[in-house]
Order: sequence, then C-alpha cells, then structure tokens
Amino acid sequence: MNAKDYLLEYKRIDARVRILQAEVEKLRTDAEGMSINLDGMPRSSGKSDKIARLAIQLASYETQLTDELSHLWSKRMEIVNELSKLKEAKHFTILHARYIEGKTWEHIAVDMDITWRHCYRLHGSALAEFEKVLRNEIL
Repeated sequence: MNAKDYLLEYKRIDARVRILQAEVEKLRTDAEGMSINLDGMPRSSGKSDKIARLAIQLASYETQLTDELSHLWSKRMEIVNELSKLKEAKHFTILHARYIEGKTWEHIAVDMDITWRHCYRLHGSALAEFEKVLRNEIL
C-alpha cells in the first residue's frame, strides 16, 4: 500500500460512517412517525410488527455505526501518529489538512499562504517523504 492509499483509507472509513449516520437518522425519523395505539381495543398486529422490525434494524445500524466510529478514530490516531514522524512541518500540515480535515487545495493554499501550484508541488514532496516513513515502519 502506498502513502496516498494509506491516507485515503481514512476518507473511505469516514464515508461509511456518514452513510450509516444518514441511515440511522432516517430510521429514527421513520420510527418517530409511527405510534402504537394502547387503548385496549383489539387490532391487527401489523403496525407493532413494523415498529419492532424498525427497532431491530435501528439497533443493528447503531451498533455498526459505533463500530465504524471506533475504527475511524483508531485510524485517525494511527495516521496522525505516522504523520508526526515527518521531518518537515509543512509536509505534516498539508497532508493532515488534505486527508484528515478534507480541505480543498485552494483552502490549504490560502491557509498556508502559498500558491495553489506550490501547494500541489509541496503535496507531492510530502507524499514522497511520507512514503519513506511508511517503508521504514514496515522494515
């Protein structure tokens, strides 16, 4: 796995977390829209079955979400730890901003007070240095 793929893994986990968060929110909204009538009158159990299935599905998604969030934070800590081994502070800054914070090239360039073109070149040298850091970890 090269340096860029290693860093992009965080974005992939983050995307899964966002999808699960949206699903949990949708299920909660659907569950809030349903109600059970407890007036003691006999009725079919169709609605309560739907609510039970929704509750089970919601619990399952929430468990998955908790697991993915834990994985996301572990990966974030791992990446930041590896990035901290970079010798150049600018390299740390640009890789952290791009892959952990998810900033655009334009925002990174403005934040670092450099041109967009220089930002892109600096990113290339930062990835090359980070590749060396990762190779030393493997060896």
